[in-house]
Amino acid sequence: MLGLEIEDDHIKFCQADFYAGKFEIHKLGIFSLPLSPETIQFLRKTFRNWGSAVRASIPRRKVSVHYPVFPSHKKEEIHHMAHYQALRQFPYRDINVNYSVSILSRVSQGMRVILAVVGEEIINRYLSEVKGFILPTAVTMNSLGIFNFYKKIRGNRERIILALDAEYTNFVITSGGKMLFCREINKGYRIIEEKGVESWQAEILHSVNSFNKEGISSPISGVSIIGPGNIKFLKEEIFSLPFDDLEFIYQEDFIRRGEGCEILGEKREEYSLASVLGLAVMEEMEIDLTPSAIIQEIYKRRVFKQKKQAVLLWTGVFLEILCLFGLEYRRRKLYLGDINSLLRELNPIVQKLEEKKKVVDFFLSKNDTPFFLDIFDKIVTTIPQGVFIQRLEYERESEIRIEGKSSSPQLIYDFYKSLKEIPGVKSVTDFRVNSISPAENLFSLRIKLQ
Repeated sequence: MLGLEIEDDHIKFCQADFYAGKFEIHKLGIFSLPLSPETIQFLRKTFRNWGSAVRASIPRRKVSVHYPVFPSHKKEEIHHMAHYQALRQFPYRDINVNYSVSILSRVSQGMRVILAVVGEEIINRYLSEVKGFILPTAVTMNSLGIFNFYKKIRGNRERIILALDAEYTNFVITSGGKMLFCREINKGYRIIEEKGVESWQAEILHSVNSFNKEGISSPISGVSIIGPGNIKFLKEEIFSLPFDDLEFIYQEDFIRRGEGCEILGEKREEYSLASVLGLAVMEEMEIDLTPSAIIQEIYKRRVFKQKKQAVLLWTGVFLEILCLFGLEYRRRKLYLGDINSLLRELNPIVQKLEEKKKVVDFFLSKNDTPFFLDIFDKIVTTIPQGVFIQRLEYERESEIRIEGKSSSPQLIYDFYKSLKEIPGVKSVTDFRVNSISPAENLFSLRIKLQ
């Protein structure tokens, strides 16, 4: 897996493993933005055959994060509430909203969650810097990489984490193996060197007070400061931070080069690598902000790859048939002299291959039309929270049949109306709703495509 951190003025990427208490790096790159055409071409060659996952992050300061309590203990209802909460933050039709909700704890009033919301165009603006050479398969925020870096080296300790880079400080609070709180402070070690530590410390104390006011957990007294070796000067400063336990973690102490390690771009000593290393070894991404456009593009690329493989397959089958036919023809001609019996034996085989080829060709031809790539994607994204699809299949070449259920007849009717607005849908017919009980309503409908 590849970790990819995208900032305003640079990108970092890293391929690494974690074992024996250290991150073993196989590939590491740091490049200033915007990338030159020569750099894009170089990186395109570097990742030409990359087939693993790519987890990218955008800056925490670009994401709106809240810690509400939702009055429910059911995950389905929590996601439904998170959806409407996210839409309230971006109440404009022309803005697509990406959000992710993660449960922090169970409380008497319901569930405490962390809700991250960001406009999709913000994500796309950052992704446009890297799509020229690689396509991320998932997107989150950089605070999650910081959290995972610390979790790898220190476990599930209760801690305030201050990850310093040149221009920013990532403020993360963790307890019990979960990220409870995160914030980004627009002061890094360069500003501290130039203007002193006082304003930075004031920002840290303000963030601690904000966390305590949220009531997420009891106050935390331990602090870990993470960064490159050039933050050592902070030890010489007089700290007024009211914490009993303060430790410095230098990234160089937890990094080793793997065999055949590639170091590309600028020197890494000036940059914090904590977030990109945490992304590179992350097993589970609790905050997923991947835009639907990326998911669809990944799907299209897979379809293109499958089409290419299918073309090669059928070319090989065709050549194999020709070869076998030629060899068999010569053998029969030389030894049996009975070409008619040969044709009689080959005809059924050729017919079966032709039938299979027609099926495959039909499927592949549909991948170039909205039938597969757009229609199904739009149907899935149109499904409201609380509506469950039990059966979805296409009948003939221009009809799709859908069966499902919901506890709310109104949600079913909303789904029915939204389907009629999908481009490429000619009509929605045979719409039926069968109320089994007040909590269960079955429905079916048929979509006719243009």
